[in-house]
Order: sequence, then C-alpha cells, then structure tokens
Amino acid sequence: MSPRTDWGHWKPLLNQDPPTGALARGLRVPDDLSIFAIDMSERAALMSAPAMTTVSPDEREMGRIGVELLISRLEGGSGPHAQKLFEGALHARGTSGPAPSRFRGQ
Repeated sequence: MSPRTDWGHWKPLLNQDPPTGALARGLRVPDDLSIFAIDMSERAALMSAPAMTTVSPDEREMGRIGVELLISRLEGGSGPHAQKLFEGALHARGTSGPAPSRFRGQ
C-alpha cells in the first residue's frame, strides 16, 4: 500500500482540524490535498483558513419539509418514519483545487 492510500498515513491528519493537520505533515492545501466538508454552515466554512469547500443541502428546503412532517404528526398523521435525502450543492472555496500534476494520469 502506498503512503498516500494507507489509512495510517491519514489518520493523524483527520484527528485534528484537517488544514492544520495537513500543514503539520508538510502538505499544502489545496496544492497537495483538497479538503471538503459536508453540511458545514457557510459562516463556519468562511472562518477556516483557507475557507472550507463544502457540500451542503438546501437548508430552507430541509426546514420546509421538517415543518410539514411535524404539522402532519401534530394533526394525527401516522405512517412509517421516512428518511429524506437532500441534494447537495458544491461551494468551492480555498481548500479545493486541481489534482497535483504528479498524480494526474495515474
């Protein structure tokens, strides 16, 4: 297994703030490594340095559907519990970039 794909190589980085962990290992974000977060608020994403690339669902749509489900239950609606998957929108910021040239074409 190569160091770039071995879990032991990445685990220390993931146990702390990823951009900080990357810097501590001599990696440059996004030059050597792209990082993205799922379902991180825009405010939090903009507070990281560099600003975090995120994939986020439409919060208004999540709230609208949640309120509809709550009202239905309060009005006596029943039925099986439902799970709803929301489409995510990519917000590219400072933690993502093209693959380093040494990895392209492999």
